[in-house]
Amino acid sequence: MELNESGNSEQAAPVLAGQEPAPAEEKYAGFWIRVLASGLDAIVQGLAGFGIGIFLALSLPGGSNNTLFTLAGALLGAAYYIGLHGSCGQTLGKMAFNIKVLQASGEPLGYESAFIRWLGTFVNMITLGIGYLMVAFKSNKRGLHDVIAGTKVVYVGKPSTALVVVMSLLIFGGAVILPITAAIAIPKFAGLSAKAKEGATKGKLSAIRSALMIYYGDAEGKFPASLEELTVDGKYLKEIPACECPKLHPASAEVVYITESDGEGMDAFLRDTGRWIYMADPKSKDWGTVLVDCTHKDSRGDKKWNEF
Repeated sequence: MELNESGNSEQAAPVLAGQEPAPAEEKYAGFWIRVLASGLDAIVQGLAGFGIGIFLALSLPGGSNNTLFTLAGALLGAAYYIGLHGSCGQTLGKMAFNIKVLQASGEPLGYESAFIRWLGTFVNMITLGIGYLMVAFKSNKRGLHDVIAGTKVVYVGKPSTALVVVMSLLIFGGAVILPITAAIAIPKFAGLSAKAKEGATKGKLSAIRSALMIYYGDAEGKFPASLEELTVDGKYLKEIPACECPKLHPASAEVVYITESDGEGMDAFLRDTGRWIYMADPKSKDWGTVLVDCTHKDSRGDKKWNEF
């Protein structure tokens, strides 16, 4: 019951049977909620891509193919974006956060508009993301891709507070934690990589020495004139391996040969080249010896390379 201007009471007009109530006011989905939905989509596509990658790796007769993986990932992204938007106006991320893409008129999106909107995302990339930032500053929350496709993104329900919190922690927490983790992990990884290469070089040195001793036995007390003789028909070595002293010398499979020693030992011929050095002179007390021609210490600092 309400009073009119003359002071008389009047009753509000009832809603007639069969008459639809006035539609609720449309609420546009803003920038951050769309970021969270896109983040969830990225997780879903990443998991799907990982599964497809494993399948392709196991199925391809020649092993992995980076070009095929890249193509499969691109097709997956396009199919996910266009297919779901075209069929129901929502990707899985948008469904989770109760937002939906519609045509500007309010009609369902359809595959044609979904395709045009997908193409519009590349325009956003060309503009260095400015097309996405338009969502944060425009009253109708339309990005450049929405303008191109004639679409809008609206709420169709209330997003789950718990999901908003979880995805915010994943995305924004990761934006802080990942750089810190990388700053700590990358140097350590580089150190581990260098140590792995050092360990490999020491293993290669042992393999060459073992091959030399087997050759010595087969040749009845003679060492080869060159290490290449060990690789003939792959009998002792398949090939001369690369010598790697990380941060000291570039990797190299070259061999420095000492053919005239005047009886001197290996120490007199070290030049810190970072290559293998082999004593091929039978007159030397070190005949048949192979070393790493490096006078620096390894990463552990225990011994010089030529002392291994």
